[in-house]
Amino acid sequence: MSTTGIRYILARVDLTGPLVRHHTAALVIAGLLACAAPASAQVTEDEPWDSTRIPIELQSWWTPAFGHMHAAMRLPLGQEVSGILEFDVRVVLHNNPSTIYKLSIHDDDSPKMEMALDLHCPYDGVTPSTCAFNVPVSLDTTLFNAGWREIRVRLKASTIDGNTYVSSSAIPLNVENGKTDDDEETNMYCGHTSLIGRGWYTDIGYANGIIRCVPQAPVSGVHVFEVKVGSASSHLNVSLDKTHHIPAVGP
Repeated sequence: MSTTGIRYILARVDLTGPLVRHHTAALVIAGLLACAAPASAQVTEDEPWDSTRIPIELQSWWTPAFGHMHAAMRLPLGQEVSGILEFDVRVVLHNNPSTIYKLSIHDDDSPKMEMALDLHCPYDGVTPSTCAFNVPVSLDTTLFNAGWREIRVRLKASTIDGNTYVSSSAIPLNVENGKTDDDEETNMYCGHTSLIGRGWYTDIGYANGIIRCVPQAPVSGVHVFEVKVGSASSHLNVSLDKTHHIPAVGP
């Protein structure tokens, strides 16, 4: 890869088989490949690149019945955090008649923040629909153990057939809050520079897509990505897509 500018990575894990529907977990990382781009490279048209606010989007797809559920945010991926971490979660429902009723943020131990929501987007099964919502988050990092944590931003939705539909993630952050470091044993790939996108559905369980060794700085020439699934899958599709639409986070 020798072109310059910001590029997006889309890793999608499709679980197929006897089920009528396909349950997929996908993760999209925007702006991580600023290939030989100058410091003024733009993540959006009017905002300069900021390595402490890396755009990350986690997608859970349940098709064709319940469409997509996305959670996009800007976080200091693989970096040190402390105090109160302020960010927006940009929630997107696409061709999805589900109702999102909870946003929670976990580590491997327990929920650290839970927020009741009531987000829905009309969809008749024929006419495409997309709705986006901003959810401001103030995450108190003193609630976590210190050291490397796997931050899981989780959306829970109820579907029109009475089941539960979840989009979750694994985002490595180094929490420095004055406590004794107690690094998690999960998501240790490549020195805590990997991302996991997770999707879950009632009676189906999780589908996990993992991108290992995500670069934290501009790259040039040929860069090799490591992509894997968390469990057996009959289909894995990985693409580098500069045109993939990632909704802006913020007002």
